[in-house]
Amino acid sequence: VDDIAVVPSGATFLATRGTAEHVERIAKLDHLQALWANPASPELFRACSQAPALKAIYVCHFKRLSAVSLAGASRLEHLMLSWAPKLVDLSFLRDLPALRTIYLEDMKRVDLTTLPDLPQVTGFHLGGGMWSTEFRIELPGRCADLEGEGAIEYFRREHVSGLVHV
Repeated sequence: VDDIAVVPSGATFLATRGTAEHVERIAKLDHLQALWANPASPELFRACSQAPALKAIYVCHFKRLSAVSLAGASRLEHLMLSWAPKLVDLSFLRDLPALRTIYLEDMKRVDLTTLPDLPQVTGFHLGGGMWSTEFRIELPGRCADLEGEGAIEYFRREHVSGLVHV
């Protein structure tokens, strides 16, 4: 939808744009459990962080956005972020105590050394996606443990070089 004002108050799923009108109303949708949005915006993340029942966020096309602010999203369990060429810092994930699965796709600059310890996470996906340039990743702490448990999946391995455990 292009205007969140028309979304019924009992909605449990919402597909919208981060630039939709009245995006702040997402915070007042008490039954909303899952959201898909394209493109991302700071206003979208701010509203999502305040949505009381939101458990899953799927956001793609970050354009120039380089930060994600979800502090306060205490029920968020599943997070998919895609096509975020400017996103580097993943430390915001520490603000998500219920987070269980992380799906990162098309992250051209992400720095996995900023990945906080996330003992509750049971699934992690890092994909090279559409970026044709190689990137190098290092798997710090808990991330390296997850790989050993088979919970990490690498998509399009031909774009990933030099897996290094630190």
